[in-house]
Amino acid sequence: MLAEDKKTYELDFIERDKKDIETKIKNYEKSIKIEEENAKTVYEKVKEIKNEMKYQTETEKTETQ
Repeated sequence: MLAEDKKTYELDFIERDKKDIETKIKNYEKSIKIEEENAKTVYEKVKEIKNEMKYQTETEKTETQ
């Protein structure tokens, strides 16, 4: 009987660990998605700023000519 209880306990423990790991994986996936969205936003803002700087430089060139 003791061996059966130990086996049940171990299986329950493993199942809880499995659920914890699955939860952590889901949280990591959510975090990765958010970071990818943030990276995309930053890239777009950098691109926009570079274009503005390029436009300002070209405007300054035409003003000085």
